[in-house]
Amino acid sequence: MNAPDKLPMPSSLDQDSSLGQALTLFPLERLQHLDVDSALRCQMMLGHGGTFGIWETTETMVPHMRPSMRSIDLRRRIASYLPSDAPGSPVLDKLLDEGALWMTRLALLMRLGPAGVAGRWRFKRLDASTVANILYQYQAKLVALGASRRLDNRANSSMAFASALSAEDLGTLWAKDESRLELRRRKHAANTH
Repeated sequence: MNAPDKLPMPSSLDQDSSLGQALTLFPLERLQHLDVDSALRCQMMLGHGGTFGIWETTETMVPHMRPSMRSIDLRRRIASYLPSDAPGSPVLDKLLDEGALWMTRLALLMRLGPAGVAGRWRFKRLDASTVANILYQYQAKLVALGASRRLDNRANSSMAFASALSAEDLGTLWAKDESRLELRRRKHAANTH
């Protein structure tokens, strides 16, 4: 993306307007298919940074937030959950890039669409702090587990991250409340399209 194509970061007063403009350009049903440039453009429109693979939450959006969640390097976060013996390779680099795109698309869907799966947030879009928390705490783990499974079985390299998980993986994740919520969110997101 060229510098002139970059959009200014919206202020907190412009958030509703930015959400509407983003939805006009990037309808919910297309979010899961965005390429890197389109995902970055949508991310910028929402004020979440201008660098692909880095999800930012500004102080104007959320005044009080842990510094580690203010700017999340999605590739690094995924890599932090991979087994320590995972060898660096072009295949792994490709998976990390794909994982960063997958997480960006999900973050955009959570900010723009009905991504809430429990309580008063059910079927509502999520606020910036909730999205950052989900990316930082839960989704990177899920993507890393799927990437590990794809590295183990190259025959299934075209599978989506969640689809690469075994029944045993899903059972283990389902047993944990926070993981169960994220699996439900993924299923809801898949059914939205």
